[in-house]
Amino acid sequence: MYTQLASEERYYIGIGLGNGDSIRQIAKDIGRSHTTVA
Repeated sequence: MYTQLASEERYYIGIGLGNGDSIRQIAKDIGRSHTTVA
């Protein structure tokens, strides 16, 4: 079973991408799979 990303997670992903963080690092920081973040 999967769950959708919460709005806070989406916000964090946007900030991370804006800062040049990698998808894998962002995923690790929010406790999600990198495939979920990508």
